[in-house]
Amino acid sequence: MDVAFNKIFKSRYANLPDSDKKKIFAFYQHVQQKGLTLLEGRNKNSDNVPKDDPDFLAKVQYAQANKLWHYHIGIEKYDMQRPFGARTSEWILHYINDVPTCIKIADLDSHPPFSLPAQPFLEE
Repeated sequence: MDVAFNKIFKSRYANLPDSDKKKIFAFYQHVQQKGLTLLEGRNKNSDNVPKDDPDFLAKVQYAQANKLWHYHIGIEKYDMQRPFGARTSEWILHYINDVPTCIKIADLDSHPPFSLPAQPFLEE
């Protein structure tokens, strides 16, 4: 599977700590070689917004319209109390999953609260 970085994320990536770059690059390589299966962290559709979020409907619609997903990247660390494939972390990698053979990494963000990348982060 192909993996691309959007323009804004690519410039932000250059300024990240090496430890974060390594985790993002490991995700990049894994997806290229094995797709989105057998990942250590939780990977889910971003339209799965907490029901008590005051912007629930707007976030669900935005995530669906932009085909947004997010992956718990393990920055700073994974919650090792959870099983492999369902591990969570404070930091998530947002990506666009719009075609079956390519994803586009849009942003890196901490949560809670759960937020979605702004429109400029979704553009090429």
